[in-house]
Order: sequence, then structure tokens, then C-alpha cells
Amino acid sequence: LDRSLLSRKIEVIALRIETRRTGEYLFKLRDHLLNLPRVRNAVNCGEKKLILLSQRYTDVSQIIEENGWLSEKLESTEMSSEKYTINLDYNHFTADEALKELL
Repeated sequence: LDRSLLSRKIEVIALRIETRRTGEYLFKLRDHLLNLPRVRNAVNCGEKKLILLSQRYTDVSQIIEENGWLSEKLESTEMSSEKYTINLDYNHFTADEALKELL
């Protein structure tokens, strides 16, 4: 089995925040998170954390329209947005998903 056939890259919008505020922002943004199986919604990035947003958002302005309070946070130094690429490999797929992908 060539495991490279089961690799996929997903690009999402991420919010860079202070690590100590992770729980608070995960709660506030719970309806807007990536929520993929076996992928964390918050990942380490140096001394900060990245909160990964749903694939339905292609630009941070889309989520600001739904959450006005984010605009203020993004204008301050408390939060910033960026693109983040998730590399899904063989280990992220269930047996059923792998078979569907290969057949």
C-alpha cells in the first residue's frame, strides 16, 4: 500500500492568540472551529496558540461579520489571523475513509 496516496493538505484560517486565552476563545468560537476528527482545534505555535477555523471561512472578514467582537481583538495586538496548512496523512483516515479514497 502506497501511503502517499492517502495524504491531503487543507488550508484554513487560523487565529494566533496568547496560550493562556485558549480555553476562552475555543468556547467563544465553538460554532466556527474546524472540528475534524483526529485534528486539534488549537495547535502550538511557539509561545502562542493557533485556533483553527472551519473550512467554510476563506477570509477572516467572514467570521468578523458573524462575531463583531473579533474586529476589536484583531486590531489590537492580542490576536492576529493567518493561513495555516494541515497535512493529513495515512494515520488520519479510518479504514472506511481509506478504502473510499483508494477505490
